[in-house]
Amino acid sequence: MGSGLQCPVRVQQRGLSIDPKNERLTVALGETYLMTGNIAEATKLDEQMLKNKPNDVTGRMIKGRLEAIKGDFPAALPFLREAVASYGKAASGGSSEDYRMIKLKQQAEAQTLLAMALFRTGQRKDALGILDGATQQLDKVQGNEKIEASIRESARKSLKQREQILEAIKGN
Repeated sequence: MGSGLQCPVRVQQRGLSIDPKNERLTVALGETYLMTGNIAEATKLDEQMLKNKPNDVTGRMIKGRLEAIKGDFPAALPFLREAVASYGKAASGGSSEDYRMIKLKQQAEAQTLLAMALFRTGQRKDALGILDGATQQLDKVQGNEKIEASIRESARKSLKQREQILEAIKGN
């Protein structure tokens, strides 16, 4: 693991030792592990999160992502489909505009991962259709001037990831 991420990992690990069911810390540490390629530790954290909250959309999304990273795309599909549906329901709720746009962005990110998994399981046409939907949602989020700039910027980054996956699919 890169030395620049050692401190955040230790801080996050310490926080979890104090509050082992803290979802935000668990997700943050899991993301750090993913960034550093420590799939085994990310998997352990996700398993613990799902043990604590079996139907948690974040935990299930991460599970799908981990399965995809491991190359088990058929196993990733149901988790990613669940995440797409759950984030979609949250995005249509009556919460604040920021919250709805965050959930819409998360749904689009889940759709992007789902498209990759579909493509890897031979479902190219479905993958392209889902990517089109993700593009529309991310465009909506990044163009929404009523929300925090950081949410719009995050949507821009997600669009770049979507573009990379689209290029891979169209290249095959």
